[in-house]
Amino acid sequence: MISSQYRFHGQNGIKFVYRRGSSIRNKYCVAKYVVNSKTSTYRVGVVISKKVAKAAPVRNRIRRRIYEQVRLQAPKYLENHDVVITIFDSSLAVIPATEIEQLVKRLLKSISSAKA
Repeated sequence: MISSQYRFHGQNGIKFVYRRGSSIRNKYCVAKYVVNSKTSTYRVGVVISKKVAKAAPVRNRIRRRIYEQVRLQAPKYLENHDVVITIFDSSLAVIPATEIEQLVKRLLKSISSAKA
């Protein structure tokens, strides 16, 4: 799990990213992001609907797997971004960790290069 300082607190930050953010989509998820000029750190949230996986343990497994890769990769790519990753494929619970690593790395690279 990523540290508390890198997570959203409350719903207003997530709502702001959904309203004002740009998006990057791939096979498993969409990442909405916006540059936050009020802070010098990044914030990341992972959202999974009950429509994706009915069972809470499956949703939590996906969330933990994504957060772990974000924890490892984000310091390299993100500076002061707010990012919300919305998952829409339940197969992320069973695919190999290396594939999730590549997925998150591509998302974060795209976000860091798009800010220019």
